[in-house]
Amino acid sequence: MSDTKSFGARLREARKNNKLTQRELAIRCDTDESLIRSYEKGRRAPSKKMMLALFNTLKTPPDFFFQDELDFDACQSKDKLFADIARLSPAQCQLVRGLVDNLLAQAY
Repeated sequence: MSDTKSFGARLREARKNNKLTQRELAIRCDTDESLIRSYEKGRRAPSKKMMLALFNTLKTPPDFFFQDELDFDACQSKDKLFADIARLSPAQCQLVRGLVDNLLAQAY
């Protein structure tokens, strides 16, 4: 038996974690409750604009919704990234720090 979850199942989980009904989520995302229900049941896929509204409203990063579809080992990728950063000069590390700070500020 597989432990993978669909986008719709992850959306439902994030909505419930935020203690929102489908109707409340729809209102906050300026859409119809029937669309939220369709997304959760996997009958429709949200547009990019709607995905951003869902991610922001639920304060949940996009990778939460797609983690079962990612085809790489995140830990292995992080280890490689950290090793590469360790080889940078102090000035280059400062640039990376600025980039990370900007990305984090945009994410929330």
